[in-house]
Amino acid sequence: MKLLSLTLRNFKGMQDFALQADGQNIAIYGENSTGKTTVADAFYFLLFGKDSLNRKDFEVLPLDTNGMRVPEITQAEVEGVFDIDGQGVVLKRVFSEKWTKKRGSAQKEFTGHVTDYYIDEVPVKQKDYEAKIAQLTDTEEAFKLLTNPRYFCEVLPWVKRRELLMQVCGDLTDDEVIATDQALAALPAILGDHSLDDHRKIVRAKHADINKELERIPVRIDEVQRGLPPEHEKQPSNEGLAELKQERKAKLEEKTRIEAGGEIAQLTKMQREIEAGLLKMANEENKATNAEIQKHRQAIADLQMHLTTLKNQVKGNLDLMKRNTRLADNLDGILVDLRKEWAELSAKEYTSTDTCPTCGQTLPAEQVEAAKAQWNGNKAKKLEAIQSDGIIQRKKLDELKAENERLTTEIAGIEESITATEQTIKDEHENLAATPVEGLPEYVKKQGELADVKGSIANLRRDNAGALNIVESDITEIDSHIADVEAILAQVKQRAEGLKRIDELKAQQKKLAKEYEELERQLYLTDLFVQAKVGLLEDKINSKFSIARFKMFDQLVNGGIEESCECTVGGIPYGGGLNNSAKINAGLDIINTLSEHFGFTPVVFIDNAEAVTDLLSTAGQQVRLYVSEVDKQLRIEQAKEAVHA
Repeated sequence: MKLLSLTLRNFKGMQDFALQADGQNIAIYGENSTGKTTVADAFYFLLFGKDSLNRKDFEVLPLDTNGMRVPEITQAEVEGVFDIDGQGVVLKRVFSEKWTKKRGSAQKEFTGHVTDYYIDEVPVKQKDYEAKIAQLTDTEEAFKLLTNPRYFCEVLPWVKRRELLMQVCGDLTDDEVIATDQALAALPAILGDHSLDDHRKIVRAKHADINKELERIPVRIDEVQRGLPPEHEKQPSNEGLAELKQERKAKLEEKTRIEAGGEIAQLTKMQREIEAGLLKMANEENKATNAEIQKHRQAIADLQMHLTTLKNQVKGNLDLMKRNTRLADNLDGILVDLRKEWAELSAKEYTSTDTCPTCGQTLPAEQVEAAKAQWNGNKAKKLEAIQSDGIIQRKKLDELKAENERLTTEIAGIEESITATEQTIKDEHENLAATPVEGLPEYVKKQGELADVKGSIANLRRDNAGALNIVESDITEIDSHIADVEAILAQVKQRAEGLKRIDELKAQQKKLAKEYEELERQLYLTDLFVQAKVGLLEDKINSKFSIARFKMFDQLVNGGIEESCECTVGGIPYGGGLNNSAKINAGLDIINTLSEHFGFTPVVFIDNAEAVTDLLSTAGQQVRLYVSEVDKQLRIEQAKEAVHA
């Protein structure tokens, strides 16, 4: 693709400018703010509707010296003539303000912008125009990569830079990397079905877990050692413990024989019989008592329900009396108003003139009398109606008062019933509280017999107290010996279990240490693989470029490798001290490689070309923009170097 010409009309600060390139390398000279960058902006605007900084929203129409829009200029256009594979193509984009006169208004109003598109001077729709542009290269981003030396290193994110380089140069297979170093021969068997990255993640996770466990094992051993009971020089045996328990059993049997003397046994039997009789009497009496209790409880429940009904009746009557009182107060007010109305109407007298209001003549006497009689008749009817209404309202008032008197009497009667019911409930509760079993004469007699038998047993036992004290003292001493022996045997067992646990922890420590060493070996091999792949991949990628070099990996502090993509020239990072000249030539070097990859060589715009004394040539056409203080207006020259393709 070659640029033959580029024409700007009212585009930004360029009123009428034509660049005649004829497919050759072009040099444009001018001091700052003379329009060099505007030419590049126009080129990208023509193709994509954006400026050279990839901005879609920028001032297309020119501004005055105060930064305000020039009102007379409402349209800007850029036209480019290209040679595409030997065929001439003319593209034009026209940007216009849209002014509309609304109905009823004499003035036009600004309503937005419109863009018109032309291919070979034929108006086309936007989608057809964009389809034509898309035929030139795969994507808009690819086009900018091939036309702007700074786009790859300064605009494209490093991840996308890396992906693109891998597409251009191709990745390396694991087998290719392993074949370069005999030490890596064991790696495929280690990886199995996992990828290298996945296996490294697995190993690192296990590595961390084992390391934590190895750190914890000495602490656990120390805890067990500190908890070990002291070692006893003379240890009792389980056989000795069994002999002590047998001796205790014999002493207990002796104690039982003393306590179970003949007379005591007989009295104890009598005690059990009396206690059984008392229990039977209590159970039989409780059956009757339970029936009586249930009777009283049911009576209380019925009375409570009746009491609730009575209280609800009182509440209902009180509510009805309140309603009647409100209605009565209302009727009192109505009667007062009716009396007042009757008195005012009764006091009125007929007043009229005997003169006709229309002609002013005196009316006949009979006509005057007829009018007066009619007025008096109407008055009498109204007075009668008021009186009739008053009688009706009075009757309603009397009925309400009579009903309230009846309700008052009824409430008094209900309240007497409430008082009586509450007293009955109280009486039933007192009946319920009575429990007659313990007061029965036969029951009291049996209780006395039981007390006598218990007293006799106590007297006999006091006589045997001396012998019992000796036996119980022996049992206590034996119990003490048994406790001492059991405590020592428990400590011996605990110590043996602790020592066994320490041996287990040491064996586990040895096993984990061996596993840790194996994981270390696997990590070393994977790191060795990554380092080998880093060197091979960077050599493979860098072989595609003449001056640009790419660092595809970063060495981490922990010894690991992290993916990256940093361009360098002569060992100096692009973003870390590289001068402007080297940056531009590195960008041109990258464009040459990418042009070969995409199979497309568009025109390259080189801004700040004055910074480079020896510009790197490209396969495609170059438009070089030079800052020149002596050129107050743009000066265009054909570059000495010819276009290679």
